[in-house]
Amino acid sequence: MLCVSIGTPVRGLPRKQAREYTTLFQQWKAPAGFDMKSLYFGGDGTVVVIVDIQTSAASYEAVEPWAGWEWKTIPVVEAPEMLQIIERVRAWEDKVLGG
Repeated sequence: MLCVSIGTPVRGLPRKQAREYTTLFQQWKAPAGFDMKSLYFGGDGTVVVIVDIQTSAASYEAVEPWAGWEWKTIPVVEAPEMLQIIERVRAWEDKVLGG
């Protein structure tokens, strides 16, 4: 499932711990089933990952080392696919609601 994961740093993270995360990241490898498409870092410490996630276990294993961030993972679809989904849903609504 294609997702956007956004990690926001927990406020009050000690500077030493932030540096430890840098060391961890330099050695980190994404687990099987967590196929990162792109990775971005914001100037405020936010992390944005575009990722194809195969299992919930892979997602959990991928973010577990980064306890200093609050993570939100959002399933996403490309615009053409979203339009097809909306058309199917509206047709179903019209059928059920008599629209």
